[in-house]
Amino acid sequence: MRSRLVASLLLVAEDASSDRSVYVMAAKSRTKGYAGEVEVAHVFEQAGHTVQRLQRNRSDMADLLVDGWLYVDAKRGERVKYAEWKRGVVRVTPNGATPSICHRANREDWWLWVPLLDFAERMP
Repeated sequence: MRSRLVASLLLVAEDASSDRSVYVMAAKSRTKGYAGEVEVAHVFEQAGHTVQRLQRNRSDMADLLVDGWLYVDAKRGERVKYAEWKRGVVRVTPNGATPSICHRANREDWWLWVPLLDFAERMP
């Protein structure tokens, strides 16, 4: 029973060889997260955008780079943790890119959160 409980929790440990955190989570959560990234990438690709899928399972990168400027972190979950997610994606967004969060709860549509000024400046 104890091993199941530990496996279902999100654990954060410091990687001694680098300055980044290593996230360990249950396989079901990883699978759901990956499926969300694929869904978001597909939406952008179907709309004619270029999507670069970034390295997974790293705390120092978002999930996607769209058209070379939109740095997207895809989130699947019932609880919206916008402030936490925003801090995370803003912290890792490279210079020249715009941080953004795509979120979808079960049986809901995807939503994109992006800083208004950055979005307004990029609109045609």
